[in-house]
Amino acid sequence: MKTPVLIVGLGLLGPLPTFAQVPTIEQVLCEALQLSRLATRTGSGDGYNTFFWRGGAGGGTYRGLAVRSPFEGSTPARPVRFEYQLAFDLVLALSGDRLGPDRPYLPYGSLTRRDGATTLITLPQISESNGVGVSFELGWYFRGLPRGGPSVVTSNWLGRLPSFDRLSQAGLGIVQDDLASACHPFVSERDLRVYQILSRTLRVDSCGVFGIGCVDESQPLQIGLYRATEPDTYFVDIYSFNQETDNSGLGATTLLLRFERDAQGRLTMGTARFAVEGCTPQACQTLGPDANIFFLPPLTPGRDRQGPAVILNAPRLNFSFFGSGNIPETTIDWAALLAGTVYNENWP
Repeated sequence: MKTPVLIVGLGLLGPLPTFAQVPTIEQVLCEALQLSRLATRTGSGDGYNTFFWRGGAGGGTYRGLAVRSPFEGSTPARPVRFEYQLAFDLVLALSGDRLGPDRPYLPYGSLTRRDGATTLITLPQISESNGVGVSFELGWYFRGLPRGGPSVVTSNWLGRLPSFDRLSQAGLGIVQDDLASACHPFVSERDLRVYQILSRTLRVDSCGVFGIGCVDESQPLQIGLYRATEPDTYFVDIYSFNQETDNSGLGATTLLLRFERDAQGRLTMGTARFAVEGCTPQACQTLGPDANIFFLPPLTPGRDRQGPAVILNAPRLNFSFFGSGNIPETTIDWAALLAGTVYNENWP
């Protein structure tokens, strides 16, 4: 697999000062590569935004949120956001106990649905339009493609067999891609809150030059969230990967986000920009997906809708290699965006 485009982005940032309790550049690159490998193993539907991030200071623990087609049914003139969400925990270990005492320990993965943060759908309301599912391939990869080996899967459906609230499986791919190690120990409770906020507010439409709301052209997107080398600074890598295609050319569209806080630790203002400025197909080793990126107020999935008044006036980035009208940077009023929610209260 080629090195993620993040390496180019960090090079453009220049030397960064050293702070206590923050990762080094090498550690950031390690985490970016690890998340890119996890992205290649992620299965989801067309139009999905699937977020994932490290769930703690140790290795092999990830958290995530899968969002089903947030802009489905939209047009460029009349965008609408209505979505169903699936929250999950993914734990990967180098050695897992197995049923038979004569069977060897193997790398092991467990995928668990977080019911309290998921739009749970029960019979008879279950349908193809409100189901959200995500899977992770744990098997050995051959020439960049999964071999149809073991995987773990979860969904937001209740009352239908088999139960997908928790699934465990052994898989040698955990070792192959080094997914159970920790690139660095610097994952704080504040970081986890930021990742939660980004997964609930950042929405990406992959229509590119087609405009928001396309159907046939909409791609599944995997979105990795991780720390940078400065406090209150984070990277967002946006991938588009379908397990039916070769992932050897997997590339990332990378964002750099900076946050400001008040004396109580609450988010106030911030900026978001593309980490690689002036990147062209000839200058980048790998191409990330086209993306219309919105920063929207959190909503209750399966119930609330946001229309043109919210979406068309939201902070936005736009990126297309072959399009025009790109928006490389935006300012975000996080205090206003999170007003009336618990996300900006009682910061650790």
